Formats: sequence, C-alpha cells, structure tokens
Amino acid sequence: MKEIKDKLLIAKYSDSISSYVHFENVSLQMFEFEKGELLIQPSFHFHSIYFLVKGSVNVYSIQADGRQFVTGVKKEIPILGDIEFVTKKKPHLFVEALENVVVLSIDTLRYEKELNEDVLFLHSVIHSCVDIIQSVQHDQNFMSIEEKVIAYMKYQCDDHILRRIEKTSEILHCSRRQLQRVLHELVEKDILIKLSKGVYCFKN
Repeated sequence: MKEIKDKLLIAKYSDSISSYVHFENVSLQMFEFEKGELLIQPSFHFHSIYFLVKGSVNVYSIQADGRQFVTGVKKEIPILGDIEFVTKKKPHLFVEALENVVVLSIDTLRYEKELNEDVLFLHSVIHSCVDIIQSVQHDQNFMSIEEKVIAYMKYQCDDHILRRIEKTSEILHCSRRQLQRVLHELVEKDILIKLSKGVYCFKN
C-alpha cells in the first residue's frame, strides 16, 4: 500500500464519490494497492471507509479446511468497511486486490461524528449493506456449477484461464467429475476453449 498525495488526482476522484458522502466535512486520503495485496483482513481492526475508485477486489473467507470461499467481487465504486463502521467489530472477510486498486479513504475514528450525521453517507451504507445481503443470498450455494465456473474464471483465474481441475473442484465445492462435465458442456456451447488437458479459457 502506498499513499498518493496528488491533490489534483484526489480532487478528480472525489467527484466520483460525491453521491455517496459529503466529503466537504471530512478529509480524504488516497491509497494504491498492488494486485494480490490485502486491503482488509480478519483479526485486524479496520477504522476506515474505503471508496473503491479504480480497479476491482475480491471478497472472500477462508474455511476451516483452508479452502477459499468467494463471497463476491466488487468493482467501482463500492464502499468497503461499511459493516465494520456499523458494528464496530473486526472484519470477518478478506478483501484482496484483483489488480492495481485505488481507494479514497476516510478515517472513521477521526470523523465518526461527521459520518453519523451525514444522511447521504448513511443512506449509502444502508444500500451497500443491502447489496452484501443480496450477494450472500445469491452466493455459491444458490448458483449452478456452470455459473460458479464462469464466475471463478472471470474473477479468480489469472488471465481468465482455468488450469487446475482438482483444486478448482475443491474451491467450487463440486466433484472432479461434475466439473469436467460442466467444462465439456461449456466447450460444446462455444463459451470455453480447451487449450490442453485440464486447461480452459474463454472463447471470446
């Protein structure tokens, strides 16, 4: 993570979040995260609100057996840290940069009073929390294996290429046979191309 102190750049991105918060009442900082870097992680207190203004992040948890459970992918411009702002508890999910990411940040300890009095911001937090609930309701437990495969390749695989059948079947909570059947069907539908044994990519 590195701080960006370019005032013109901060002002430019500030315009993009004007419908989320009255930033005239708070001081904004800008940070950049590299691909693979964690913006938020469990067990560490998080006292900021992040507005994702460039790039996308993956939101996931780690199950007891060590497997990653993807709960959603967020793109411009979601709010990060909203649940922690409301509950005052430590995060329970990881937020990882899928590419180079830029956020505008508000210190929630310093500006807690101002944020709690900002109706626009509170409405934004409510909408963000509703989106999270809807995402959870439509998580992998409610998705077909085909939907899981496509989402996994789009948001999790380097270069959108699926390379490890066994590992992928574990992540998507299906058998190797089920995954291979779905991959074959996606190839038949001209959605995927089989590059080699166990390696698939999108056709377009």
